[in-house]
Amino acid sequence: MRPLKQDRGVTLIETLVYIALFMFLIGAGMISAFYVIDSSERSKQDVSVTTESQFLLRKIDWTLTGADPVSVSGDVLTTNKPGLTVEIDLSSGRARLRRNVGSWEYLTAERVLIENSIFTYVDEISPRPDSVEVSFTANGKPFEMIKYLRK
Repeated sequence: MRPLKQDRGVTLIETLVYIALFMFLIGAGMISAFYVIDSSERSKQDVSVTTESQFLLRKIDWTLTGADPVSVSGDVLTTNKPGLTVEIDLSSGRARLRRNVGSWEYLTAERVLIENSIFTYVDEISPRPDSVEVSFTANGKPFEMIKYLRK
């Protein structure tokens, strides 16, 4: 009768295979984590751009509410409210507002780039009243609004 072979442990080839599998799993995990973090950052930037653009549209709506007269010139809107002149300028890449010929206040952050902006005054088309159409892109995302002017 032959003596039974004794188990000698793990061979060098088995050890190398285990190390290679372990390194593959670690590499895949790191790449996955990078993509998750990167997509999270892009999502935060998209939310920030959308939030600031919606704030700008609300500020334009506020400017046009109760204003008479309204003057538009490309990417500059000027309105008169009782005791208040408001001017919104989208030409500089950032939205800015000026009250009563005072100093300019920025409405958007530096990371939000306003481009292709235009204000359009539309005369009354029955049965709709006069309106102002606003369109712009913020970091490549299009935004637009129509504000009907009540007299």
